[in-house]
Amino acid sequence: MLFIVAVRRVPPHFHVKPPAEIEVELNKTITIDCQAVGSPMPVVRWRKGYMELKPNEEAPHGKNILEIDGLRESTNFTCVAQSELGNIEANVFVKVKGEWHDGSCVSSCHVVRLLLMQFAKACSMFDHVLLLRSFVGFPYKNILQPIVELLNGLPFI
Repeated sequence: MLFIVAVRRVPPHFHVKPPAEIEVELNKTITIDCQAVGSPMPVVRWRKGYMELKPNEEAPHGKNILEIDGLRESTNFTCVAQSELGNIEANVFVKVKGEWHDGSCVSSCHVVRLLLMQFAKACSMFDHVLLLRSFVGFPYKNILQPIVELLNGLPFI
């Protein structure tokens, strides 16, 4: 007697997709759940930018919970579910409220990144200055004055 068994093959798809944006307080811990299903069951990994988190650990199948302690700056994380039938990704922007509340700048690269992100929104320079002044204690005048003058062509107010 011959038995034929059909195996259904399904590419990965999200069962629990992480939210597109999360807002957290400075230095708080967050957990983000990501679950994907398919046949074969996909492995689920997390990346920060283009770097895989925990690259030396074996990735779990179907579910991976990201836990980050003491966030100090806003950043992007990506959940990647992958099987031999394909891969899918879900991006999560984690916005840290008050990341400059202590009056210090996180890094000059972060300031430039912030400026470029704001310019991409096609706001006027006046809007950028108001945005930067909204960070409590942020030393905007000392750090950004030359940049603002160069880009705006006007003296810094």
